[in-house]
Amino acid sequence: MKNKVSLFSKSSLKHLKLKQDFFTLNDLLLKDALKTNRILRKQKKRIFCKLCESKLGKKTFTSHLINYVECSKCGHLNSLNEDTIMFSNYLYNSNKGQNYSKNYLKTYDSRVKNIYTPKVEFLKKVMKKQNLKKYSITDIGCGAGHFLKALEEKKIEAIGYEPSQTLVKVGKKKLQINKINNVKMSDFSKIILNANTNIISMIGVLEHLYDPNLALRSFTKSKANYLYILIPHLSFSTLLENANQKVFPRSLSGGHTHLYTNKSINHMAKKYKLSLVGEWWFGTDMMDLYRHLLVLCDQNKKMKSMIKNIFENQIDDLQNIMDKNKSCSEVHLIFKKK
Repeated sequence: MKNKVSLFSKSSLKHLKLKQDFFTLNDLLLKDALKTNRILRKQKKRIFCKLCESKLGKKTFTSHLINYVECSKCGHLNSLNEDTIMFSNYLYNSNKGQNYSKNYLKTYDSRVKNIYTPKVEFLKKVMKKQNLKKYSITDIGCGAGHFLKALEEKKIEAIGYEPSQTLVKVGKKKLQINKINNVKMSDFSKIILNANTNIISMIGVLEHLYDPNLALRSFTKSKANYLYILIPHLSFSTLLENANQKVFPRSLSGGHTHLYTNKSINHMAKKYKLSLVGEWWFGTDMMDLYRHLLVLCDQNKKMKSMIKNIFENQIDDLQNIMDKNKSCSEVHLIFKKK
């Protein structure tokens, strides 16, 4: 598309500082991931693709107790167990939900500055290319309001909706203008449908929904013209996790029961008549490789020092290769209704 904005990569160093728990708490995080996966494994078998709803075939691979299959029609990667409403309640609404929220309660301001403000700048570039000077945003699954805060600082009006009471309380303490509301996850589709804003954003949300197609259908029927999503992507990180079962799986664990691929993204755009107007490809595949190597040679201090020296000097160059080939672990996408 003529007016499409395409961006690739960003510095990994700030992410490294914010993700230190992944390096230092591997055993604890792995134990928790396996506990969650044991619950997922007890859910009913997934028969149809999460995205295109075609019948699934036999497993492609097994990772951390869960079988996965790549859909032969749309290329979407599915777990062979349903992330049922019961499973979603376990993740986000029970005591487990409070544990899940802990990752979002630390270093609020630095997260806004280093992670969410760049997302706002990307959005602004795309909207400028679309000749849209004034716009407002409905942020679905807004967590503790990091994105809302970053928008607020750039004087962009937004309203957020989040099922976690714990996160909403944090957001209300931080936000001064933009509002954050506590709602049930089951209300998301209705909120999208009735939104009075130009843009719907779901930053790291679509993959967590029990029925993402319902949310997408609601968007197509809403007044909003633009959809901004951040989604996990089948990548080198996924393969790495499968090879190293003793390391915490960041890409496929917890609420990530399915992953998008280039093919399934194209299928989704075609299915819902969406035009891609903005894309920003950057992942943490090399940070994951770095973490895996450090965890696996934990007792060898000299080897750890050598690994750190290599990665801390070259991690961005290595990751850039993945990003430019659109094979990284996540992607930001902004769609416009056709």
